[in-house]
Amino acid sequence: MHRRDLILAFGTATAALVIAPEDARAAWARLAADGRPIRSRQLTPAQLALVAAVADTIIPRTDTPGAVDVGVPAFVEAVVDASWPEDDRATFTGGLNALQSRL
Repeated sequence: MHRRDLILAFGTATAALVIAPEDARAAWARLAADGRPIRSRQLTPAQLALVAAVADTIIPRTDTPGAVDVGVPAFVEAVVDASWPEDDRATFTGGLNALQSRL
């Protein structure tokens, strides 16, 4: 898989975070208040690892923190778990599975 395809797939899957900013802000506030990642009821460990890998590919650690360092996977997990309706969750997890099958 080419980096461009990976970025396109992940960008499409996470576009809902921009579409529903209030839900995203609420999920981030929950994460910030607790300080611990939320254990997902929706995403498997393999799917979470893929989210982390994609996020780190898009925003890698350089002389500044990368996406994983600032908790992007936990944030995505919180939004998917708490804010998305079941059909959106199914679309997102289906996209992760399709992406994984292409790697």
